[in-house]
Amino acid sequence: MQLPLVWRRASIFFGGMGLVALALVEFIAPNDWYMLGLVCGTALVYAIILLYFGFRDGGKRLLTDPFLILVAAFSLYYLCGTLLLVIGPEDQANYVLKWYITTAQDALRITAMNLIGLAVLLFAASFFNGLRIEKVVQPTIIIFNRMPTQKIFWLFFIVGFSAFLWVETTDGVVNGTIGQLSKLILIAVLVGIIYRGRNAAFLHGLAILIALFASIMGLLSFGKLATLQPLLIFLLGLYLRLQNTKMLVVLFAIMIAALILLSKPIGEARVLLMSSSDTSLLARFDILQQVFMTTTDDSNHGGMWSRLCYTTSQVAAVDLYEKGQGGNDVELLGWVFLPRAIFPNKPIITRSGVEFNVKVTGFDTSSTGMGLFVSGYYNLGWLGLIFASILAGWILAIFAAISRSVISSSSVILLPVGLLGSFMAFRIDGHFVADYLGPFAMIIIPLLIFSFILRTGSLRTISRASSG
Repeated sequence: MQLPLVWRRASIFFGGMGLVALALVEFIAPNDWYMLGLVCGTALVYAIILLYFGFRDGGKRLLTDPFLILVAAFSLYYLCGTLLLVIGPEDQANYVLKWYITTAQDALRITAMNLIGLAVLLFAASFFNGLRIEKVVQPTIIIFNRMPTQKIFWLFFIVGFSAFLWVETTDGVVNGTIGQLSKLILIAVLVGIIYRGRNAAFLHGLAILIALFASIMGLLSFGKLATLQPLLIFLLGLYLRLQNTKMLVVLFAIMIAALILLSKPIGEARVLLMSSSDTSLLARFDILQQVFMTTTDDSNHGGMWSRLCYTTSQVAAVDLYEKGQGGNDVELLGWVFLPRAIFPNKPIITRSGVEFNVKVTGFDTSSTGMGLFVSGYYNLGWLGLIFASILAGWILAIFAAISRSVISSSSVILLPVGLLGSFMAFRIDGHFVADYLGPFAMIIIPLLIFSFILRTGSLRTISRASSG
């Protein structure tokens, strides 16, 4: 089964917009910001129409089509965020432009790259036939479906909570598998909220407590996504129970508002933590109290809108590549498929953002994102952008196929795998190797191997039965 035809049509539109924007770069002046606004505004209107009809299809479409989340995140960061430089408050725009000098020509070129990358991703994914993937994972789903939902909840909670505490209390590099297992605590929240059987009220209450705990721990770790994810999963669970499309609008509005409101205080908290010798939870709590209770000059920390604008960091990444100082993520491609437990000298897969920040600012105290598509360009130029876009499209298409099989089978225990595509799609502001290829290798490869073993075993059983 292929993805909805709408994504192939969308790829043609976004690709056309990207090529037009790329051609216009040669004809505009450095301060012709209106042209950037015209391109972003047109693409944004089209994206909103796509999202409206996509979300209107209901919960099943939302759970099985990660490209809805992808287009929503793209619109948020690369269209709405970029529009700051055109129609946003002058002080916020100036704050963003101070990080790296950027002209209208630079910004329009970056927007063209993002649009072309999105087009290639959607076009590649639209031709991916996921029927074979759906058939491959069916034996695994059948076996896991025999487990009662309550036991699944406790399994996700115990494993996820243990891994979550490990991650939160470990200094240094955390094993990638442990990091992925810690996300099971989020699925425990989802399973607990949507559960309708015996002791439902108890599981609902426990799920709420888990979500609040995970969110508070995310806040104490000064992570925006870590703070918001548990609450968003809770809201998603409510939507799946109530099947109210209006809740999607509310959920999306809450996500944007919370992301914007948290950006400034969390950014300030990180700065204060860098200058502190005490990094304990109590010290972090005191820092949070300080940043939330103290009014600071916003001109020194940007503003709400500036947190969504990745344009200047993307311009910096492109400039670095063209000066011969691009990334070396190509060296990591093979390593992502090897577990750190067996290969302890495995390079840090998430190093790209820190190394990039060092090149631009000279400091290694922060990890700066450049986005999925530009991260490809940062490593291999246009070839890298196309390569990353195609592979990301296929990866999301694989997760979409698994999601369809999981949801159609009402498999609760494999819901984490089904939803991982949507989590990855939202990380369009990250890096291809760390945020797409890494999770794919850690989750899909073991799942396919397990499914292959089950399928082979089933075929042998059938063959022996026939012979007998």
